[in-house]
Amino acid sequence: TIRYQLPEDGTHIRVLIYNTLGELVRTLVDATQAAGSYDVTWDARSDAGSQASSGIYFYRITATGTKEFTSVKKMLLLK
Repeated sequence: TIRYQLPEDGTHIRVLIYNTLGELVRTLVDATQAAGSYDVTWDARSDAGSQASSGIYFYRITATGTKEFTSVKKMLLLK
C-alpha cells in the first residue's frame, strides 16, 4: 500500500511502478484528485495483467498543481 497526501484540489497525480531495469510495470494512478489523504494498493500485477515476480521495485509519485512534486522510493515485493 502506498500512501500520499495532496495539499490542494485539482492536483494531477501519477503513481507508477518500475522494475530494476527502469521499465514501467504498472500505472496505479493517473488522475486529477481533490486535496486529502489517499491509499493505493498494488496487487503485484503488471498493466498487462501478468503476475509480477518477487524482487525490488521502485514507485514514483508525481504531483502537478500550483507546485510540482516528484518522489521515488524503493519497495520489496515478497510472495
